[in-house]
Amino acid sequence: MIRVLGSEVTIIKCASSPLMVGLRGTVALESMRMLTIVSSGSRSMIPKKGTVLQIRGTNELVIADEMKGRLEERIAKGAEL
Repeated sequence: MIRVLGSEVTIIKCASSPLMVGLRGTVALESMRMLTIVSSGSRSMIPKKGTVLQIRGTNELVIADEMKGRLEERIAKGAEL
């Protein structure tokens, strides 16, 4: 199970806001439909739908669409992503 919370990421694709592509920061919060990324003291709310993240260090790609529901629910179910 990939957990992005606390990870340094770069936004590779963001369907709802193409201006967010290239944003780098730390995933500070994950809700059912949104990710909050902190970068240079500012916070950006990014919808999971239509977003692809690259985890820095491992270069692993994460398709946020597949992160359905809340993190705690996915952990409880043992679901992938």
